[in-house]
Amino acid sequence: MKTLAARHCLPILLISLIFSSCKKERNNQDIPILSTRPLKVKPQDTSRPQTMKVKLTLTPNVQLEVARRELYRGNYEKAAELYGKVLTIKGITTDQRVTAMSGLAEAYFSLNQFERALVTWQKVAALRPENAFAHHNMALAYYRLGKMDKAIAELQKALELDPDELAARIDYISIMQEATQAGKTKFTKDDLVRQVRLYMSSREKLIGYLREGKDATKIIKAIEVLDQVPDPVPSDAVLPLLEHPSSQVRISAGYMAARYPRGKSELKRRLHAEKDPRVKEAWEQAIKYAPPLESSMKTTASPQTSSGNAPVQPAPSSSSPKTGK
Repeated sequence: MKTLAARHCLPILLISLIFSSCKKERNNQDIPILSTRPLKVKPQDTSRPQTMKVKLTLTPNVQLEVARRELYRGNYEKAAELYGKVLTIKGITTDQRVTAMSGLAEAYFSLNQFERALVTWQKVAALRPENAFAHHNMALAYYRLGKMDKAIAELQKALELDPDELAARIDYISIMQEATQAGKTKFTKDDLVRQVRLYMSSREKLIGYLREGKDATKIIKAIEVLDQVPDPVPSDAVLPLLEHPSSQVRISAGYMAARYPRGKSELKRRLHAEKDPRVKEAWEQAIKYAPPLESSMKTTASPQTSSGNAPVQPAPSSSSPKTGK
């Protein structure tokens, strides 16, 4: 029985072996044959660090914010370099281009490169003909270049576009007086008195917007304009805005408050209670870098970002440029 069983199993075993051999042959056809020779591995160059190079691309708005901070800190050459890089980015919006050119022009002005500043501001005015800031800054560049008549014409244009532009009004009054004394133009005493009255009227209107505390857009605009002139703003019109529902209003109010001893103390007191990290960061920057009112007229202002989120910065005088928006 055993021999018979083995005899019957033999054909089955042979068939199984043949089938298995064919299956292996088919499978081997699908598997590439590797060389049995040892692979030659290129020795690693240990003279250079083996690091992974990752290129990070920041968005234009982020780059603009970085450039704005350098400008605000007085690093004008670095700011000019950063703004110039933004302008090389393909596909940036017109607002971003205007913001970058405004910052670049201001950096040039602060570096006493008045011709380059003028040309850059002219480009801003070409993109934004209604931009009073551009015409004001063009006037300041013309003034530094000794072109009084053109400076006066640009200031008049700026005030036509925005009669509440206080810094432009102050510079206009100053240049009117200087030009009259130099005999380069004839302004009467009544002309000067009228300009002073217009200045006071606009200032009271803007402070009224702060006291009302209702329209965030008007408040931010008013703070921006008021912060660029030497006359102090009443603290009771500014400090309540540190609790305004709008985070942008709180940022702008913080930069204005930081220029006054009382305002800076109040800002420090409220800093830990502020929940918005963006506002808190802006306040920290203001406490650290915002110039006191006495020296603000010697410090140029920084442009807003295209999104309007940049905080208001220190003001220019008739000898320093004002920024565009």
